[in-house]
Amino acid sequence: MMKASRLVLATVLVLSSISALAEETKLGIKNIPTDSDTSILIQKGRPAGGIYRDYEVEAGSEEIAGEPVAGAKESLASWKQACAEWKKDMREMNQGQLLSLSCGTPKGTKDQNLLMTQTSTGTYKIKVKVRDSASAKSEKAESAPVAPASPSVPETKPESATQ
Repeated sequence: MMKASRLVLATVLVLSSISALAEETKLGIKNIPTDSDTSILIQKGRPAGGIYRDYEVEAGSEEIAGEPVAGAKESLASWKQACAEWKKDMREMNQGQLLSLSCGTPKGTKDQNLLMTQTSTGTYKIKVKVRDSASAKSEKAESAPVAPASPSVPETKPESATQ
């Protein structure tokens, strides 16, 4: 009998602790105008869908070509120089935003004058700023109603401009 009462007591304690942990979360939404399209976003923390992303990664490619020269070694050296120059330019134009940069594999072609040119497709990935952190903070805060803007005053042209 004593074992059975202990078992019942243990069961009651376990069930009460589970029910306390599984509290229901409630949310009340009132006074939302329905006369136009409305969307509601409920979130806790940063959204998984990336709504508040400050940066995007953009990928691209460019053709890299060396000078047409006689000989395979010389054309490869010309391509390597063109590759190094392209990388240098990309780094200068995208300071701190460049994620990856590759010149690719060169392929040689001969023209009708038997000059060889090495070409490849260079690829890159750049981190592009979508918006600044200040606008991200303001979007997270609740926005207050904004008064309508005052009517704009049309620009007047000087008389000398109308002739």
